[in-house]
Amino acid sequence: MTQKDVVEIFQQTGAWKTGSHFVYTSGRHGTDYLDKYVIYPHTRIVSKLCQAIASCFMQDDNQVVIAPAMGGIVLSQWVAFHLSHLTGAEVLSVYADKLQGSNIFAISHGYEELVKGKRVLVVEDILTTGNSVRKIIKSTLSAGGFVVGIGALWNRGGVVFEDLRDAPKLFSLVDIKLDSWQESDCLFCHRQ
Repeated sequence: MTQKDVVEIFQQTGAWKTGSHFVYTSGRHGTDYLDKYVIYPHTRIVSKLCQAIASCFMQDDNQVVIAPAMGGIVLSQWVAFHLSHLTGAEVLSVYADKLQGSNIFAISHGYEELVKGKRVLVVEDILTTGNSVRKIIKSTLSAGGFVVGIGALWNRGGVVFEDLRDAPKLFSLVDIKLDSWQESDCLFCHRQ
C-alpha cells in the first residue's frame, strides 16, 4: 500500500477535513483534520491499513502491540492480528488508558504482565507532536517491556525518529506534514 493509496482512503471516506479551524488533542490549531473515526467502521479498509503497518514490522519479533485508548485500540487489534498471521506466532494486543484527571497513560487490566519482558510495537493513528506515543513508550518501559518500534497511519506533524526516544524504528503509512500552530499564533482565533 503506497502513501498515495492511504491519502486517497482518507479523502474518499471524508476522513481528511480541510479548510476550517480545528483544535487538536495536542492543543495546537490548524486547518486540516484527520478524522480516523470516519475510517474505523470500514473493517476491510482498516484491515488493509494495519496489514501494511504489520508488514513493516514482521521481521522484528514482536510479541505485543500496544496503543493509546481509545482510537488506537482498533489499530492494536488489527496490527496484532496481521503480525500473528504473517509470522505464525501469536502477537498479543493491549492498550494503555489515561489515568483519570491526568495526561498520564498507564497499562492496567493485567496487561502489564503481558508486556513485561516482551518485545512491544507501539501503534498510533495520527502523529502530531508525538506526545501520546512518548507516554506509551514510557508506560511500556515502566512495565518492563522492550519497545521495538512505532507504527502510525499518518505522521502529520513531521515527527522524526529523534523525537521518540527509546524506540529503534519509526514508520508511518503517510508522512505528509500538515501545518499547525500554537493557539497564540492562530490567525483564526485572532480574527474572532
